[in-house]
Amino acid sequence: MRKAIRKEFNLFLNALMFFTRIPCPRFTEYSEAIMSKTLRYYPLTGLIVAAITAGVLWLALLVMPAPVAVTIALTVSVLVTGAFHEDGLADFVDGFGGGWSRERILEIMKDSRIGTFGTIALILLFALKIFALISLPVEKLPAIIIAAYCVSRVFPSLLVKTSVYARRNEGKAFFSRNGVDWKSIVIISVTGFYPHGIVQLQICDSLYCSFSSLPCSFPSLPSPPDRRLHGRHSRCDTTDYGTDLLSSINSSACIMDEFLCLVRHTRTAMSEGICYGQTDTDVADTFCSEYPAVVSQLEGIEFDLVYSSPLKRCLRLAELFSNNVLPDSRLLEVNFGHWEGVRWDDIFSSPDGKKWFSDYISMRCPGGESFIDLQQRAWSFLQDISGKGKRILAVTHAGLMRAMLVSLGLEEADTVFGKKIPFGGVVMLEKTPGGYICRTKLEPR
Repeated sequence: MRKAIRKEFNLFLNALMFFTRIPCPRFTEYSEAIMSKTLRYYPLTGLIVAAITAGVLWLALLVMPAPVAVTIALTVSVLVTGAFHEDGLADFVDGFGGGWSRERILEIMKDSRIGTFGTIALILLFALKIFALISLPVEKLPAIIIAAYCVSRVFPSLLVKTSVYARRNEGKAFFSRNGVDWKSIVIISVTGFYPHGIVQLQICDSLYCSFSSLPCSFPSLPSPPDRRLHGRHSRCDTTDYGTDLLSSINSSACIMDEFLCLVRHTRTAMSEGICYGQTDTDVADTFCSEYPAVVSQLEGIEFDLVYSSPLKRCLRLAELFSNNVLPDSRLLEVNFGHWEGVRWDDIFSSPDGKKWFSDYISMRCPGGESFIDLQQRAWSFLQDISGKGKRILAVTHAGLMRAMLVSLGLEEADTVFGKKIPFGGVVMLEKTPGGYICRTKLEPR
């Protein structure tokens, strides 16, 4: 039994030595006969390379954006394997791209120099890898890499079983000319597909997140600020997300490990067309018919912490989700100063109003705040909640929600007011090692 284990371990070390640059012990025995049986451990070798790559990716994501972290991880993967697979791909593409006969193709593939076809293939390969990986939720990437590296080693082994070696008496893989026995096929299948089975659910969740919960940062036509700047001119601006999107919000929250859920308050008792910013107006008489739509979007989600703007219109809604709501003044709407309680039409037609609307980002309202002030409050709140809980709810105002999106780099300040955040609207922000990702698609106003 011990002898059989040492034999199999020696086969694994030969496979590791063939496919990677990882140093192997001096007692490793090598021969062509041994190498012919190493194919059974190709997926296990892939698991070792994947573990190193995934580990580097996880560490890089702690301090770097996802594209940079993915690039570093792929670079480490190439260093660990000695560009073994990339060299093979370049030879293959050069051979079939420049050769017209079997002999010429094999001759080109054996040439140590790289050609135009091979160079282009490698550029496209790495571009495809990087863009494919960063399009998926970053917290799922290590699991996806492990599964992919193992499964990808299964199929070359099966090809050896079903194909004939192209060269007659030479080549780096000449040892494989005798094929693969059925014992090796069983080991290959177990070591190749078992890791994939473990992370299969995570991969499916990743694809679901990528295609059913699209990020909100889509380009939109700039919308000049007008009297509907903070969504108070018309009362038709109410929750109108549709059943499919409600299901998507709830499902996405169940999948995400860490997120910040932003909810805008429902309609207020303030008369239509009045600027009420930080004025503590109560909810409208329709609150009892409005809040069920908000609650249904977040049904089944257990929040670690629930924050709220200290104004009544937000607290009333927040208290439906927790008995321990944390009021935070940083979640207040923009302070409109002397314009609080004034009709938007009067503000818009006044000289000060026209001047402010032309530069509301940096210019403060008379006695009030600018959008930059609002961003600073939003950023202070985001920094403060970091590490305090994985699933956080914040009931706040449309202006503050837009300021958060801008502060996180998910929207631009000059276009964010062109996006609709209705009364009772929900915006899901997934927190990843690479930063926040908006999982709610915001429609144009």
